[in-house]
Amino acid sequence: VINEAISIARKPESIWQYWMDVSNDVHWRSGITKAVWTSEPPYGIGSTGEHTHKDIGVMNWEVTSFNNGSSFEFIHTAGGLKGSIAVFSVESENNGSRVN
Repeated sequence: VINEAISIARKPESIWQYWMDVSNDVHWRSGITKAVWTSEPPYGIGSTGEHTHKDIGVMNWEVTSFNNGSSFEFIHTAGGLKGSIAVFSVESENNGSRVN
């Protein structure tokens, strides 16, 4: 289990918008060289995507929990991390956000 939390001087809405554009994952997720949604919006439970990792290759995933604006979870359905689960959440903290 990897659990990290950081404070970011941006509003939760800004963080959420950034996350929902999964192409941004290449900027903050180590080793990710490409990230795309493979299903159409609106995004929610059952939505699918694909990450390409420099060492692991292509990994497909499906959203299993989705609380619009605050948290989401996905499970890797194919690729080198098949079966692993990722959980992301954001909440207000002082003048910014707490991101887990």
